[in-house]
Amino acid sequence: MKLTKKLLASALALLLVLTAIPMYGMEAEAAQELTSGDYEYTVNEDGASVTITGYLGYGGDITIPSEIEGKKVTIIGESAFQYYGCLTGVTIPEGVTVIEAWAFYDCPYITRISLPDSITDIGSYAFALCSRLKSITIPQNVKTIGGDAFAFCTSLADVTIMEGVTEIDGGVFENCSSLTGISLPNSIASINAATFKNCASLTSVTIPDSVESIGIYAFSGCSSLKEITLPSQLAAIEQYTFSGCSSLTSITIPENVATIDASAFEDCAGLKDVTIGGNVTYIRMKSFLNCSSLSGIHIPASVSYIDGNAFLGCTGLGQITVADGNEKYDSRDGCNAIIRKGEFKDLKKVGATLELGCKNTTIPTDTSFEIVENGITEEYINSVDTLDGPIYGITELNIPANIKLIRSFETNYRYDNAGYIPLLDGLERITVAAGNPTYDSRENCNAVIETESNTLITGCNNTTIPESVTHP
Repeated sequence: MKLTKKLLASALALLLVLTAIPMYGMEAEAAQELTSGDYEYTVNEDGASVTITGYLGYGGDITIPSEIEGKKVTIIGESAFQYYGCLTGVTIPEGVTVIEAWAFYDCPYITRISLPDSITDIGSYAFALCSRLKSITIPQNVKTIGGDAFAFCTSLADVTIMEGVTEIDGGVFENCSSLTGISLPNSIASINAATFKNCASLTSVTIPDSVESIGIYAFSGCSSLKEITLPSQLAAIEQYTFSGCSSLTSITIPENVATIDASAFEDCAGLKDVTIGGNVTYIRMKSFLNCSSLSGIHIPASVSYIDGNAFLGCTGLGQITVADGNEKYDSRDGCNAIIRKGEFKDLKKVGATLELGCKNTTIPTDTSFEIVENGITEEYINSVDTLDGPIYGITELNIPANIKLIRSFETNYRYDNAGYIPLLDGLERITVAAGNPTYDSRENCNAVIETESNTLITGCNNTTIPESVTHP
């Protein structure tokens, strides 16, 4: 038995040695790095071409050789020139097809790079942090520009992308703060996440109709962008796509768009005019948050969902309309507000709700009744009975008798000796109509009081709290 165990152990050890020998040999061959003049390189699998893997020269403005030891240079390898601080210019020869990831990463003194027409792929971070690079032309044979390829090239002001490039990966020109304008070729099918994020000097972009998708944060923080025409085939405005574009004054959402996603235009403080396409179905959370210059909005008949915070902080609103035929919302009687229509929910009637108002809003007093059975009348389901959203810019507000529930519409607070008063910014006078079954504005207090509990619900700049009222 002992002899058998020894034989098995010896056989196993021999097997491990035998299998390790070819593996070791292949690793050594694959990792073999050669040197010729200023360049380190490896021979590619075809035996006829090489990959440059390192640079040993003194820098300056260099021209990379097209051949090394009689073999064509076809690839600039990963991190080959990374962190090389003495390079000022680079000419890459014809025949090179691939620039791998990080190839020229953080070469801070490069001012120019010449790419050959033979290039097909530019890897991720290939030229990122080349902070003095001023211009670049992407040749027509390039199909994909890798993620963050030119990110943080803060002096890059002139970019030409030739016809033929089909995809721009995420973050390619992120934080290129000197870039002022760019025209994308008709071959582009998509602009991925954060492609132009924080390009603070970008004033104009030409996007061809071939583009079907624009990723999240694609133009976020482009604070100088004044105008942009969106492609007709675009299916959605993604999250944060144009957030922080504070100079953007108008936007037209194409007819093909179905969703304006969360925070798509957040903090676009200069945005005055928005045209929402006739096929938009969803307007998500904070889509137009803090678009304080927005003067009016028109909700098309196609919209079936508007998040309660979609227009939060749009304090400049003066006109709000909803298209006839919208099954979910209306702006009845020219009320200048978004009203969510009443419905049956969980076998109960839910009355209509005012979800957004503006300085010209009039709360509808449309309580009406219908005959249910045997002459018995019941309040019509579509009567407005709830306030649940901000009413921006209004100076005088009357709460009609049909309002039975105020969930929230205050936008600020005022403090006094007794505590704080929730209020609408700019509101000077507030009254509750006689006959309201839930609320009152007793003693000319300029506030809304919940009658049964004697609780202050909301006030204004001129509110005086009666002694009978419980302070929140």
